[in-house]
Amino acid sequence: MDDIDGLPKVLLMGLKKSGKTSIQKVVFDNLPPHDSINLKTTVQPEKTTVKSNEFVKFEVWDFPGQSDPLGGSGAAGASGGNRSTIAANILENCGAIVFVMDCTDNLEDATKRLIETVCAAHAVNPDLCVEVFLHKVDALNEVQQNDHLLQVRRSVEDVVKGRIDGKRQLRLSFNLTSIYDHSVFQAFSVVVQKLIRTQLPYVLELLGMLNGNSQLDLTYLFLSRSKIFIGEVERNRTRTRTYDLCSDAIDVMMRVEGIYGGHLFAKKNLPQIKNSQQEGDASSAVGAHLASSVFHLSSDDVIYVRELPNELTVVMMLRDDAFQNKALIDFNVNVFSNAVSEVFQAGSSNSR
Repeated sequence: MDDIDGLPKVLLMGLKKSGKTSIQKVVFDNLPPHDSINLKTTVQPEKTTVKSNEFVKFEVWDFPGQSDPLGGSGAAGASGGNRSTIAANILENCGAIVFVMDCTDNLEDATKRLIETVCAAHAVNPDLCVEVFLHKVDALNEVQQNDHLLQVRRSVEDVVKGRIDGKRQLRLSFNLTSIYDHSVFQAFSVVVQKLIRTQLPYVLELLGMLNGNSQLDLTYLFLSRSKIFIGEVERNRTRTRTYDLCSDAIDVMMRVEGIYGGHLFAKKNLPQIKNSQQEGDASSAVGAHLASSVFHLSSDDVIYVRELPNELTVVMMLRDDAFQNKALIDFNVNVFSNAVSEVFQAGSSNSR
């Protein structure tokens, strides 16, 4: 089977000009947010394959807002049975639906479309998650954002619960997002995590062990060279907005690497872990040439960034005194890296 056949799908839905395409371009194509105003309106479904690494691969389907692909307007003239078939085909191998709502315009019509989408998706697959992005919240103050969120949540949940089978839990989440800050990356991180739900508990367990054995306050596991994280565990909450700090640390490291070259960050003397099955396998050597960087904060906290094989990056936050045991931390990170690779390899083998 081809490497990209049968990939899980993320469906981007919502009314036109709600910001679906700009979200995709900013999150996955590194488009500067201010350049999103030049994007053309989507007039037909567009499919993009996202291959973050060997194990995290999926498709993003961007649907135009002029029609409802899961409802009557998306299948004009079709009978109820045909509409159900169309919806089932669209939702085949779907890992999550991202429904984008422009919180500054046409919120009532967007709420009606969302209700129809949730009900249609639930009829096909009650376990399918729908992530609602209440988008463009940068135009509102904090009070207005919370008011809009509460209003939409109540309107949707009240109607949907009256129309679907109440025996099954409604898998519906709401997020306040903007392409001009970190919120859209955090929200899409949750979506990507739903695509690796089989491996995610093991990844989180490994992150917890890394935290405890290395005296770390919190740890993120990012997809390299992106702001999407696939796991986060905290032992001690040292400060607020930790995601912002950790993702910005990756940004700084990569930008400096791009200017001066990766040799500035090469780690040539890191302890390496191999087992009998991995002996001699180049993939098991934990990056003698992978980027890393250390950031000392004014609060006596340290952010330590280590790029790992398989396009993963671990970002750790800890107290300055705990960082004195850097050799132990590096050793534990190498053990963690090998274990995470084994988790994803096992999951990839089982899915075949």
